Amino acid sequence: MSNYLKATDFGSKDALLSGDPNKIVKGTEINDEFDAIQTAVNSKANKNNAALTGTPTAPTAATTTDTTQVATTAFVKAQQGAIAITGGTITGTAISGLTSPLEVASGGTGLTTVGTDGQVLTSTGTEIAWETPDPGYTDDDVKSFLNATGTAPIYSCRGWARVTSKTTLAASGNFASVADGGAGIAVFTFGAAMPDANYSVVVSPSPDSTAQFGNSGSTYVAYDQTTTGFKVCGRGYTGSNNTTYFSDQGYANMGIAVFR
Repeated sequence: MSNYLKATDFGSKDALLSGDPNKIVKGTEINDEFDAIQTAVNSKANKNNAALTGTPTAPTAATTTDTTQVATTAFVKAQQGAIAITGGTITGTAISGLTSPLEVASGGTGLTTVGTDGQVLTSTGTEIAWETPDPGYTDDDVKSFLNATGTAPIYSCRGWARVTSKTTLAASGNFASVADGGAGIAVFTFGAAMPDANYSVVVSPSPDSTAQFGNSGSTYVAYDQTTTGFKVCGRGYTGSNNTTYFSDQGYANMGIAVFR
């Protein structure tokens, strides 16, 4: 990029005496001046979409600047501070692909180790460190809360319900619905699915056997278990010959519990 330098001092010609050949403005002088102007203009950068070459410089803004001002390399390095990344990339606020520890020197001694699986970063106000979270309780604590003793494991009730008919959930936990599946049959559907069908269903029909089943009784069993639900079938029997029939009577006050 060159600057325009005037080759002919046209103003000085005015002071020359008439008849002095140098007082005449020659066409070649004018042509040379315009050529010099054209050369200088062609070598300057455009204001719009300038394609600069070489090593252009600009004022370095303060690190708190948040405008459309041009950012110099010095400004960018000042924004990075003391964070050094080796073999990694920054996408937004996430850092990934690190091949060496990420050192954080600002405000503390820094972190130069990689934590193990399950650890979290904690801060003391002057340094950060990897720590294994304390759950705040042990297996023995849980057993104590449940009044459970011994070494046998504890398994959870994964669903419970009280039904007052084959289509009515009076109260429940993790049951979405109960539906009529035909004579003596109720279809139970979980709210959240089980991990598999290897669960145990405890069925407790109405305890008022005298009112519900006459002088005999009934049996209610769970079957057709899937991860999303199961069925219960009721069979009543009566008389000296224990005549059996499909029974809906036990659903008048039935309890259900599922363990897994």
